Amino acid sequence: MPVQNARLTVRDWDGTLRHERYYEHLNPAMQFVTPANGMEVRRTGFGGCLELTFQSLWATLGIGERDVVELDVQDQDTWTREFAGVALKTGNSETPGHSNFKIVGLKKRLQEVRIVNDPVSGDVGAQLRSALQDLITSGQLGEAIVYDAALIPDLGVELDGFAARNRKASELFDFLAATGHGVWDVNADRKVFLRPAALGVGDTLALTEGADVTVTYEDTDSEALVTRVLFTLGQWSDGSLIQTEVGSPAEAEYGTAWTEITYNDPQAWRVTAHTFAKNNAEAITSYAALTDRLGTETDGAPTVILKRTSGGTGEASLTLTLTEPARRIRVELAVAGDGTKAPDYNTEPSVTTDVLVPRGTKVGELTITLAGNVVVQVVPVYTRTGGTAYLTEWIYTPSAELPAGTTVTYTTQGAQTASLIELRPEAFNAEVLEGIAGFHFVLPQRDPTQIRVRGRVTPRPKVTLMKAAGGTYENPVEEYSLHIKAGEDLSTVLKAGQREGAEARAQRWLGQIALRDATLEAVRFGTGACELLRRAGGGVRVPLNPECSISLPSWRPLGTVEQTPTGRVYVSTAVVLPQAAQATVSWVARGVDPERANEALSELVSLLDNATRLYHGDPWLTVLRLAEASEPTKGFGGLSWRGTHTYDLTSPNFTDAQGRTGRTPRGLTGGV
Repeated sequence: MPVQNARLTVRDWDGTLRHERYYEHLNPAMQFVTPANGMEVRRTGFGGCLELTFQSLWATLGIGERDVVELDVQDQDTWTREFAGVALKTGNSETPGHSNFKIVGLKKRLQEVRIVNDPVSGDVGAQLRSALQDLITSGQLGEAIVYDAALIPDLGVELDGFAARNRKASELFDFLAATGHGVWDVNADRKVFLRPAALGVGDTLALTEGADVTVTYEDTDSEALVTRVLFTLGQWSDGSLIQTEVGSPAEAEYGTAWTEITYNDPQAWRVTAHTFAKNNAEAITSYAALTDRLGTETDGAPTVILKRTSGGTGEASLTLTLTEPARRIRVELAVAGDGTKAPDYNTEPSVTTDVLVPRGTKVGELTITLAGNVVVQVVPVYTRTGGTAYLTEWIYTPSAELPAGTTVTYTTQGAQTASLIELRPEAFNAEVLEGIAGFHFVLPQRDPTQIRVRGRVTPRPKVTLMKAAGGTYENPVEEYSLHIKAGEDLSTVLKAGQREGAEARAQRWLGQIALRDATLEAVRFGTGACELLRRAGGGVRVPLNPECSISLPSWRPLGTVEQTPTGRVYVSTAVVLPQAAQATVSWVARGVDPERANEALSELVSLLDNATRLYHGDPWLTVLRLAEASEPTKGFGGLSWRGTHTYDLTSPNFTDAQGRTGRTPRGLTGGV
């Protein structure tokens, strides 16, 4: 049936209704005119609004810059909403003829406003709902975006709370959708929606080739190809890279084509299945504190106390047993001193695991059993007379997993009480890594096709076409294009099997930026890292992005270690002038354009200028003062800045103002 009428509803930027214009209206002042080529609406297969373009006489429309515009079309006596967006091209009042108008989807507005509050722990859907409500309440969007909780369901993926305040709303929404294996957008009713990316019932459009459905088959292009992603997740303490890879199901069909990305984030790891068992020890109500990412020394998190049974004899012990393989086990414990033990700073590496621990007066013993053989026994050491003995290590074998059945047992020395802070087995988080890899796979076009349908088609992400010559054509739909002309039938063009449509390209680009842009680093911190930042009193977590690194000097005293009354620590000998223990942070700030790079530079330098502690992998390094900061150097095209900050640090053998005793940082000589 021919188009009977069309209505453009024009609103102010905040959604306040201003006026309406029609193809046909009894009042000529409420009409607008378009040339014979009519209007074109482009939407995604999931129903997100991409673009509305047309020409018209400027004076008849009254559309201003950044107005919100809605399009409704009437056919068969029924009005249907086809598009809503923000006006970017609004013609020219000086042009006597037709001017060009372009309205883009309201997702554009969410790329321009800032998140108000940090998300709290919960499902990614709940986090997006809360963030959107806060945005609307803040007034940044006015009423241009309509909130509908029913369109933003939970996706079944939980995230800890994290830092995201003042980040762009679209960046946070992209991150939440990617983490939950979902898709988000803004529909023609000005409502944000979130849904699983996986297709289900009702997601396939069924068509039959014929008079009303015609097909144009296009040439296939396979110039670009990525079927396998190599992740670099940081470094082991010996400097070797922590790496794992994820392949696409299409690899068997097209062969292996690699790309590499860096993803140094707690979400890349998960806690593996395990059991705990105590022996000759008092009751332990919960072991949960041992497997989180918080530590007593940095944030006051609860610990598990291991103490010999009251009135008993011998030693108490706690054993962790892996019931599935793990890549590494985190061990952190502290034993209070009794004021009689002397410190010993000798170190000795282990046999087959990469544990490097101080040897000294025995206050307990950690035994690691791998495949039935005791491979290493280590003990904590007092860091000073009457101080606290610490042990903080990653237990791992760089080239292989720790198999199921591996045990880690800590045994006290006599009646000694131990504070067990962490005993956490970890493996690569395959679900998260596979989801991220999906952003980076690039596959050939799969029989690219344009299907023209007479009439209106409700967008669906997949099409199944019964071909006139027999057989079935089936592929994802990247884009729907609706053509609207007064007095003519509606027609819809589906683009299916393309390499990537506009929306898919945007999602891929945003996914890559979310991984690599330093301005998004706060979004990617898990709860542990965020708490460490907040409670550090000006602390800076390094690496701030994959290109930040700390270079440390040797901490082994060459002479006498002294501390002045003002707190400055130095090493003095007969031939060497006093030297402060120092660390230098080498950093790079990047952006997708010079403006973003300058924002990243300002934020990073502000953090580093005011740092009181630096975090490198495991321990905090307490900063006495900023010793020197280089002038930032601009990179090519202004897209990056680099520089260094050098700090005077505390010594490993004295107690700070909070009563915490410093510890020798071990194996911290490289970058990320």
